[in-house]
Amino acid sequence: MSKSYYLIASFGCFVGIIMRRLNNIYSFMKQQNSKSINIFILLCGILAYILGFLAITVTTAYKQGDYFQGPLLEIFLLFHPLYVLIAILFFPAIIEELAFRGWIIKKRIGIIVSYSGILLILHFSFQSILLLVIIAPILFYVFFIFKHEKIKFLLLIFFTSILFGVLHISNYTEWARFFAVIQLTGLAIILCYIGLRFGFVYCIIAHFFNNLIAILLLTLFISTDYSGTFENKTYNAEISKQSLFDTSYKQCLFSHDTISLNQHITNIAAKLYPFNNDTICKGIPNNFNKYKLNVTSKNNYNINRLQLHKDIIKQTNLVTDTFYKPAYVLHVKDKEKLKNAPTEKNNTYSYCIERLTATIRAFYKIPLILKDNQINYNFNIDYDVLGSGISLDSDASFKKTKTQLKEEYGIIIRKESTKKATIIEVKER
Repeated sequence: MSKSYYLIASFGCFVGIIMRRLNNIYSFMKQQNSKSINIFILLCGILAYILGFLAITVTTAYKQGDYFQGPLLEIFLLFHPLYVLIAILFFPAIIEELAFRGWIIKKRIGIIVSYSGILLILHFSFQSILLLVIIAPILFYVFFIFKHEKIKFLLLIFFTSILFGVLHISNYTEWARFFAVIQLTGLAIILCYIGLRFGFVYCIIAHFFNNLIAILLLTLFISTDYSGTFENKTYNAEISKQSLFDTSYKQCLFSHDTISLNQHITNIAAKLYPFNNDTICKGIPNNFNKYKLNVTSKNNYNINRLQLHKDIIKQTNLVTDTFYKPAYVLHVKDKEKLKNAPTEKNNTYSYCIERLTATIRAFYKIPLILKDNQINYNFNIDYDVLGSGISLDSDASFKKTKTQLKEEYGIIIRKESTKKATIIEVKER
């Protein structure tokens, strides 16, 4: 199920429950004063937050090495740590609060900004017209038409909070998404209480400190350091931990006598694993710490990447986990179309089938293998076709890439139940 349908289903269920219990809610609200209602809201938020947090914590104990916000972490590791700090600490605290809690200001402009902001964020995050068609009128009714102030007040809190929770599902691994929605819905309810009790600006401050604590837990309180040197008869290697505020940046460099990487330690180990059609090696980061790896050959030897991969795992605190997963298959259906693909665009790159397969694997996190006996063509391809790998809706981006590859290059990607890929995950202990 795609993320947009997940949101539609969750929101629809919530609306159904509310409508069925509207009379009970009405009777409850008539009997309560404002202070009692605020306490009820706060308790609901705390209960949901604790339940979600405990569920993720318990499940994480059985998912050794997995970080429950792995998808978001993988995106942030593509950028410089300072940019990540700004993105996590400031933009969500301001933009998300204006959208999901702006109505707390209780002025018409605040309600308009909140309504518009929620729909814009949902559109950019899920890129689903169906989603907007379903949610927009429901929110419009609650924001602008519904008249009973006490029930409207409660509906605004719970509707906007459930949307806030489900909005972030793409930040979490599949096993953590349901629990994360519960936890984040609870957080949103608590932020609503803070805004109503102390003022809207305190929503922003509380959101900021919530994100700050999360960053500190993933950086400053991670004591592991894999810095050091090691060698064998073909190379010398050095690993050094990158400071969070280090402004230097090195691109990935692979050649027969030099390797330079600047990534999370698990991603470094995974990238060294040579291309294999049936086996895919990937890193599973669980913190923001990055490392620099510099490798030089000895006596003009070619660096053996597979041996280097094994040596790094041995030298560090890493473990591997192997399992099998149904695979997508990449097949060149129209050889002539691929051979004669246009090359007049400025961002056209020379590719081969193996490199294309590896790029799609990395961008969309899918198990992709080549069709049996596939010829290793060299061809030119428009890099925009491959997407960016950091789309807010990777499902939609992947579908677009598949369509363009088929129509413009004669390349077909489809899932085949009979094909399985071997997945090697590199994790920290």
